[in-house]
Amino acid sequence: MLSIMVPALNEEKKLRQTVLDILSAAKECGDLPVDIIIYNDGSADGTADVIARLESESPVVRSVQSPQNMGVGAGLRKVIHMAKYGRFLLIAGDNDMPRRLMLDLFRNCDKAEMVMTYFLNRENRGLFRTVLSTIFGLIYVTTFQIYVQYISGPVVYPTAKIRELKLKSRRFSIAPEMTTKLLLRGCSYCEIAGYMQTGAAGSTALSLRNLMEVMTTYLRLFVEIKITDRRFYGFKPTRVQL
Repeated sequence: MLSIMVPALNEEKKLRQTVLDILSAAKECGDLPVDIIIYNDGSADGTADVIARLESESPVVRSVQSPQNMGVGAGLRKVIHMAKYGRFLLIAGDNDMPRRLMLDLFRNCDKAEMVMTYFLNRENRGLFRTVLSTIFGLIYVTTFQIYVQYISGPVVYPTAKIRELKLKSRRFSIAPEMTTKLLLRGCSYCEIAGYMQTGAAGSTALSLRNLMEVMTTYLRLFVEIKITDRRFYGFKPTRVQL
C-alpha cells in the first residue's frame, strides 16, 4: 500500500498522464492500493481543472490547493500528514518517471524501509548538470558517509518516520534532506537502477534559486547532523540486496 504525492506547478498538459500512469502501474502490480495526493503549488494555468476531473474520475485521487507557489518541500510537510498508507513516494507531475522505473518501485516498495533509485543515463542531463550532481553526491558521501548511488532520486519512504523528522527545505532539496536524515537514523535501504525520461532541455533544476537552496540545505544539514542534533543521527543504514 502506497501513498503518492504528485506536486504540480503549471502542469495542465502532463499531469493527467502522470496520474493515469500511476493508476495503470498500480493495477499491473496486482492492484496495489494507492493513495494519490496532488499538490497544486499555485498553478496559474488549467492545472486546477485537470485535478478536479481526475478527482471526479477516481476515488483514490485527492488534492491540496495552494493559492501561491510555496515549493515542493512546503507542500510535502502538509501532504505527509494526510497520507493513508505506511509507504510514501513523491512522483513529479511533469511525467518524468519512466513507466518501467515506476513498476520496479511499486513491485519492490516493501523490500526495505527505503527503496531508492538512481539513473543509468545521466548523460541526458548534459555535462554541466552531470558534473554538479557528481560533486554534490561526493560532498554528501564524504561529509555524512552515505554510500549510495544518488541522494536526490525518487525514494519510497516509511511514512511514519518522515512524520518524525523536522523538515525545513521548501523546494527540491526536500528529497536529499529526507533521504540523508532517514539513512542516518539507521533505516534499511536498497537501490534500483533506472533511466530518466526527460533530459536537460527545459529543466529548471539549474536556476539560481534552486542552487542557493542546495547550498543552504547542505549547510543546515551539516549543523543539525554534526552539531545540534547529532545524538539522533549517529546510526548506520543497512543495505538490503534485491
